[in-house]
Amino acid sequence: MTGSPRAVLPITLKTVLVALVLEAAGLVTLGSFAIASSTTGQALSYGAGITEGVVAVVLATLLCVFAGAMAKRRSWARNATIFLQLMLLPIGYFMIKAGLWWWGGPVMLLGLATCLVLVSPPVREALGVE
Repeated sequence: MTGSPRAVLPITLKTVLVALVLEAAGLVTLGSFAIASSTTGQALSYGAGITEGVVAVVLATLLCVFAGAMAKRRSWARNATIFLQLMLLPIGYFMIKAGLWWWGGPVMLLGLATCLVLVSPPVREALGVE
């Protein structure tokens, strides 16, 4: 095997990167459905549907940017990603309050699990965070 040991990403960091890309894919799908339902007249509010779709796509873009930055071992992306993952807690909470516990629970668990992995020693060491 050639290359420096620093070039190999720990499995925990790889797991987070995969999770972020999957979250981004889900957000793009959600955003596409929100925009499509608004343009076909199925949404309750045209403006709200378009806004939800655009916000979802922007968040997906941010997650991909942060995942790419962490793959390049940029430590700043870890904190930004933790912030976005913690934002899943109130989103999941309000989903549960709206009766969507089968979505809200996993959303909250995903945010917490990703945060726990991001603060783990192997990820901190790989990103050079003390």
